[in-house]
Amino acid sequence: MITSRSSRSAILRLGSASAALLTSLALGGCGPVDGPTYYSDAKPILDAYCVDCHTEGGVAPFPYDTAEQAAESAALIAWAVADRAMPPWDADSSVRPLRYDLALSDAHIATLTEWADAGAAMGDPADEATPIALEKGGLDRVDVDLTLPAPYTPDPARADDYRCFPIDWPETETSWISGFVGQPDYDPVVHHIVAFVVPPSAADLVHGYDDYSDGPGYPCFGAISPTDQITDDVINTSMLGQWAPGMEGIALPDNTGVRIEPGTVMVLQMHYTTVVETLAPDQSSLGMRVEHDAPERDAYLVPWMNYAWYANPDTMAIPAGESGVLHSHQAELVGSVQTQAGGAGGTLDQGAVVHSVFPHMHKIGRSFALTKVSADGAEELLLSIPSWDFDWQRDYAFAEPVVFEPGDQLRSECWWDNTAEWRAEQGVTPVEPIGVTWGEGTYDEMCVALLTVTPPE
Repeated sequence: MITSRSSRSAILRLGSASAALLTSLALGGCGPVDGPTYYSDAKPILDAYCVDCHTEGGVAPFPYDTAEQAAESAALIAWAVADRAMPPWDADSSVRPLRYDLALSDAHIATLTEWADAGAAMGDPADEATPIALEKGGLDRVDVDLTLPAPYTPDPARADDYRCFPIDWPETETSWISGFVGQPDYDPVVHHIVAFVVPPSAADLVHGYDDYSDGPGYPCFGAISPTDQITDDVINTSMLGQWAPGMEGIALPDNTGVRIEPGTVMVLQMHYTTVVETLAPDQSSLGMRVEHDAPERDAYLVPWMNYAWYANPDTMAIPAGESGVLHSHQAELVGSVQTQAGGAGGTLDQGAVVHSVFPHMHKIGRSFALTKVSADGAEELLLSIPSWDFDWQRDYAFAEPVVFEPGDQLRSECWWDNTAEWRAEQGVTPVEPIGVTWGEGTYDEMCVALLTVTPPE
């Protein structure tokens, strides 16, 4: 049985010629037919769940804009949905209702597979079914584009090149960011984009880092401190958000936003991987939706992790050859050092509301879970990703936000597989297992949950 992750990889590798070979289905006519047809049955599912990506010029191969295009790929569609490789949605939807859920129901999968097996008949356009109303995420607009000041070619001498680019915030009055979207320029080299908010008081410091270093930006392996110069500077920065492969635009909860003061500097930390077939310059950007009226509540992006892993990577050891390796972190959320790192200060000391979770692991991750442990000991599973896929990371928004009172704890759990078989399947080098710990590199590992948090109403 092909796993969902390897199925997705196979789908992306296939060219249009290979797709044609996958299906020997005859295109059905427009007359009456027995069984599902494109217009009556398949089209509403494809339009709702697939066509946003599978369109001419879209991010996915094989456009399904027309009946003919969909029918030509019918066998491929049936294979991908039956294996639940597509649409990409890795969370277990049965744990807790999630917004923007792209998981197909068993009925939808049965319809598409039956349609393909029966010959991918077109049916009558006059019988087109009612469109499926599907809540979709993303941003309705981008008001400010923060683009790297110049193209940058990652250093081929480094497998992982971390580069920071300070960019002056253009607004002249206090504003609030209510959403953002990563816009990678040269996708093969971009492992992630992280945006840090640097207050006006430290603007000259980060620009000084840039001036000191040759070329655009400066090396910053880790956070935003420079790694090519000695400095004792301490900058009280906070994380705005991040982009990783598979992510779409993220809209913060209604009537909330991240406060940004005039004179702020945004530092875009780019993590480039140079283990690619072709190395080329990149000039990525981060698009922002900006509000000028104060929202009801400020929002914070809280990095939930065990800082002991960061301080001493060996405390998150993943031994060579072992599978089912688990590391977890459990602590009180309200008033935690993590909320302070998210820029909340004392704002969340009386309670916190978690609206969404963006989990992050690297290549040999197998699964992820996040659990609320109430002060009375009761446990509630909030998010489960049974099969982690590095190439399809996303922010998972709860249909009903989760309220944390003082004394309530949050537990994150990450599992890894460091066997040769799994490393080979994920394209990890070397294939022969080696010990892995917490680290910034693509082939190191992490266990982080980036939480979107607000104070209680």
